[in-house]
Amino acid sequence: MVASMNTSPRDLMWVDKKVKDEIARFRNMAEGFRDSGDLTPMLEAFEQELPAKAFAQPSDKDLVRGFFVSLATSQRLVAAAVNGNTESLIEALDGGADMRSRNGSGRTALQAGILNLRVAVVAAFLRRCDPSAVSMKTMEGESALDLCDQAGSHECRLLVRHKLGLPGQRLLHVRAVE
Repeated sequence: MVASMNTSPRDLMWVDKKVKDEIARFRNMAEGFRDSGDLTPMLEAFEQELPAKAFAQPSDKDLVRGFFVSLATSQRLVAAAVNGNTESLIEALDGGADMRSRNGSGRTALQAGILNLRVAVVAAFLRRCDPSAVSMKTMEGESALDLCDQAGSHECRLLVRHKLGLPGQRLLHVRAVE
């Protein structure tokens, strides 16, 4: 199930129809979760599959379940940033999403928000995160400021520079953008 969240089409060339159908089923559930925030259908399916798995220690089942919930919540965070859904972004953060997690493209929520010109999402994210999340680079070594330049977003650049404590940001300008 977890693999279905980040499987690319080229990976499906090597599996049979049954596996492809299962991946499609979980992708549909994952899409519903990202849109609604309701993790129930995915958790129910996950719980149904767990008894068939062999764990070395009984506590490993809880560890795997916790990992799954964390991964799903973090993927919802990045999807909210991509879509510009500030409310879902805040709900995901309140639900324990890891602000340093990356999506299948290797982007964090902040990076995705910047590249998609989601100024309100970027502002909401920056109000809740610590500078270390802002300092994360992309898989290609680009900083958040590099992405602001690439996207052509002066507003995001102003907000990121302010969060990083760089000189030259007037608080009045920052508050106007927020």
